[in-house]
Amino acid sequence: MLALRRAFKHFEKAAKVAPRLHQRRLFSLPTPGQQQRRNIVGIVRESYGMWERRAPLAPRHVAALVSNGWQVVVQPSPRRIFSDDGKLANSSFFPIHGGGLFTDKLLYFHPRRELTPLLRVSHLAQKEYVSAGAEVGEDLGRCSVLLGVKQVDPRQGQLVKGCTHLFFSHTTKGQAENMPLLDECLAERVTLVDYELIVDPGPGGKRLVAFGEYAGTVGMVDGLQLLGQRLLADGFDTPFLAVPPCVMQPGLEEALFSVARAGEKIRAGGLPPGLGPVVLAFTGGGNVATGARRVADLLPLELLEVEELPALAAEAAAAQAASSRRNVERNAESAVGKGGGDGAGKAGSAAEWQREGFS
Repeated sequence: MLALRRAFKHFEKAAKVAPRLHQRRLFSLPTPGQQQRRNIVGIVRESYGMWERRAPLAPRHVAALVSNGWQVVVQPSPRRIFSDDGKLANSSFFPIHGGGLFTDKLLYFHPRRELTPLLRVSHLAQKEYVSAGAEVGEDLGRCSVLLGVKQVDPRQGQLVKGCTHLFFSHTTKGQAENMPLLDECLAERVTLVDYELIVDPGPGGKRLVAFGEYAGTVGMVDGLQLLGQRLLADGFDTPFLAVPPCVMQPGLEEALFSVARAGEKIRAGGLPPGLGPVVLAFTGGGNVATGARRVADLLPLELLEVEELPALAAEAAAAQAASSRRNVERNAESAVGKGGGDGAGKAGSAAEWQREGFS
């Protein structure tokens, strides 16, 4: 979201200086003094995934555009993190006794304290789109610039012929699944501005719109939860299972607290015998890696150099082999203790089961 805010600042600046450029640039944003269609900005409804709740512009950005003479049309969306008409987003949130937050689908409880009514849902304190001066409507055909976050769906009328579209298209690397969208853009003669390609004109061409730290934070939290599921399938019960995915969390603080709580359990009791060390590798130093490290630092970690990994792997393999041998020996002793090593034990066990009513 921070990156999109930076992009909006460039967007707003371009809108203010465009009259002085006399339209001599290859691409300049339309100004309020031009024809009617060229001073309307549209915000499309995100349709790429069921969990997508982000928005390219916050209500305060809309208010800034409106105050500068622009019109803003917002496609209605019940999932968007900002509501269309000033009511609470995504049905309603109701503060309840006991420190929880109730929605139409889930009940969240804060583990440490009661929530101040509506205080935890920070976006509710902001002006919503209608209050900011936007118009809510399905028809985006009169817009000259359309903004979204992810790929648009041409079947929903979100690709307007001759319009300028800004969104993450995921086509710059030739992604096969998005080539039909690129074909549609060419057929409709739209100007596609991919956020990935908005770069600083200076040396190095640094991207101006990129993933932020929250992407790494969410990825790490969800990754730990999935790791817990994977380890459970392998027979290991770990504290990672108690880390809910971010979509189930009321907010960032709660998500980080759930990871910290898992870290305390690991610090106190370790991981299951035979599992060996869990190795986390961070291969970058950008925004995403920074957000991921913020989460990982809540766990009892020991920093290693890459050169130390082979020795760690050998040590872990030896520990797992020893644990497997102990399990085999324990199972063998248990079998001998129950049946004396012959068929009489099995017959006796069957008779006991029959007496208990389990056969």
